[in-house]
Amino acid sequence: MQGWIRNLLAESGFELPQSIVMLEWKGRPILPPSPPRDVHLRPMVETDLSTVTEVDAEAFVPFWHNSLDTLRRAFSQAVVATVAESDAVVVGDQPSTENPTGAHLARLAVRKEAQGVGLGAALVAELIVQMRQCGAIRISVNTQNDNYASLKLYQQMGFTRTGEEFPVYCTQVDASPGG
Repeated sequence: MQGWIRNLLAESGFELPQSIVMLEWKGRPILPPSPPRDVHLRPMVETDLSTVTEVDAEAFVPFWHNSLDTLRRAFSQAVVATVAESDAVVVGDQPSTENPTGAHLARLAVRKEAQGVGLGAALVAELIVQMRQCGAIRISVNTQNDNYASLKLYQQMGFTRTGEEFPVYCTQVDASPGG
């Protein structure tokens, strides 16, 4: 981003709280992690979407929440979409879209109480296995530069930064009439 636009945004009250970084997996062999014993992975179905919306709301701060409509569109475009269930309750999910060389991991969400036990890694590993079977040689993903848990997970799964980084500028908007 050129300096003049950064200056214009700063002068207009926009702040730069974070950036989006791109990572990619280029076919490195990995041993796919297995989900915890009480967790079952299965293909996502349309009736999962309301629960997936709840998972999304628990997994992310409000700025990054996806609505049911957004998740419905992501699901309709997904080449692979998987949910993780524990005691018949969806505790994690991932929809991924196809591209010419493989896939893009569009979203990875795990409920707060289920984080830290390997569900994210199991969902990513399942995506890698499925995409390998389709002959994919590359999987991309993006995340926030300050989402250290995500960055660590993706790097442990064999993803590397591409060098692409996109700034996220924010400002407060007065929603009151006439304001």
